[in-house]
Amino acid sequence: MKMLPLGGAKLYFSSMGRKIRRVISTLVLSAVVLSTHALSTDDLVQKAMENSTTVRTLNINRENTLLNRQISDVDPTLSVTVSSGSLTISKEEMGKSIFYMNPYAVVTLPEKNDSTLSFKLSNVTRLYKSGDSYLSFTPDVTYSKTIKLDSYIDTREDITKLSSQISQDISYQKSLIQFQNGVLQSIASIMQTEMSIKSSRISYERMVKDRETALVSGDITPDSLKDLQSRMRLDSTRVALETLEKRYADLLKSFKENYGVDYERPDSVRDAVLSIEALESGNSTVLLSDMSLQIARQAVDVASGTSTKLQLGANTNMTMVQTSGNDLTTSANGSVSGTISGSNYSVGAEAGTDYRSDEFFPYITIKGTWSNKKTTQTEALTLQSLQNKVVLAQIDYDNAVMGYKNDVASLKADISSHQSDVSQFEVSANYNRQILERTQQMYDKGIVTARELEDARLNVEKDENQAMIYRINALVLENRIAALQL
Repeated sequence: MKMLPLGGAKLYFSSMGRKIRRVISTLVLSAVVLSTHALSTDDLVQKAMENSTTVRTLNINRENTLLNRQISDVDPTLSVTVSSGSLTISKEEMGKSIFYMNPYAVVTLPEKNDSTLSFKLSNVTRLYKSGDSYLSFTPDVTYSKTIKLDSYIDTREDITKLSSQISQDISYQKSLIQFQNGVLQSIASIMQTEMSIKSSRISYERMVKDRETALVSGDITPDSLKDLQSRMRLDSTRVALETLEKRYADLLKSFKENYGVDYERPDSVRDAVLSIEALESGNSTVLLSDMSLQIARQAVDVASGTSTKLQLGANTNMTMVQTSGNDLTTSANGSVSGTISGSNYSVGAEAGTDYRSDEFFPYITIKGTWSNKKTTQTEALTLQSLQNKVVLAQIDYDNAVMGYKNDVASLKADISSHQSDVSQFEVSANYNRQILERTQQMYDKGIVTARELEDARLNVEKDENQAMIYRINALVLENRIAALQL
């Protein structure tokens, strides 16, 4: 398995970003287009996404997440510190009064690669009552850099940060997909209810007409047993119809409340792309499990490895002094240093030179410390605990891989079942169209009744409605594919 998933994760992250942008791009379709042509299912979903407070909340939270990332990724900025220092007025021996101050300013330019450059300017001023003065200015430049020479690679902080970003982006995109599926399923439910209402209304109207005909013909005597049975069937059908109408009204109200727009019956549904194969790298769940495994492994490496740092530095400063009645005098110092340190030792050296009274005074300083390294029972137990976490993380990763493959197989089965249902439906729908054509011909010749022709037309209308519902269900499956492959 890969030692460190950061490279792959960044590539994945980039492609995932493109997927997110594709989903978000559906939010910017022109409203003018919706008003100038027939309404499709995608148009209705788009209108819901544009008007829903749910999506608006998701997008605001998403924007805040991106802003927080930008804040955390901002490079270190220039730091400026100005201090007045101390201000002292005192009286010393022999009646001599002194005014003393030492202000300073520091400018620091930090870098992300563990290096820092700073410039300091300090001033010391003494004024005596007698009129004597002492002025000292000292510019000072310092550079430092730390280089890690550890025996292990520790990128846990970077992996954790990237893992968090992937989790946030995947959660956002899945929420959008779930919202879209909610709209699609609501549309399908409303369309199904509409057709049920039409069928029930036709049945009820026929029952009313049949009863009236039976009463006129004398086939049914008012208040007879047969009449009571007829009225019971009629009332039951009426109540069922009223229940459907109430359900339909509730569905329309819920659609408006959930999606911020009134329901409009779509005229068309695009073809869904129902194709899925398991990705070799798995999906985000597999990737995140892999990243957790790398973090666990690196924790063991850190606990069992050696930590070494090389610290390099350079400094130069110059002091300029002006006293009453004397010429300006200067002195300077320049040095370079290096220190290498581990968990139980430190060795350092500094070389430099002082410039005083027109002469150079070079120097070398060497220093070091060492202490015996203690291995305690606590450290051994901690290491064992970390190793156990690696085993658990490996199990989680293997389960994630297997779970992803099982989810792909399960979704494939659902797609196959859907396609099988559609194939069987198309067979019956084709026959219903043929039956309508034949019934129309027979009706024109006076062979069949108007009711039989109405039944044939209703069956074809039901099929057309069901065909759209099947296509909507295919879009839901398409979204499930997209969500699983994230």
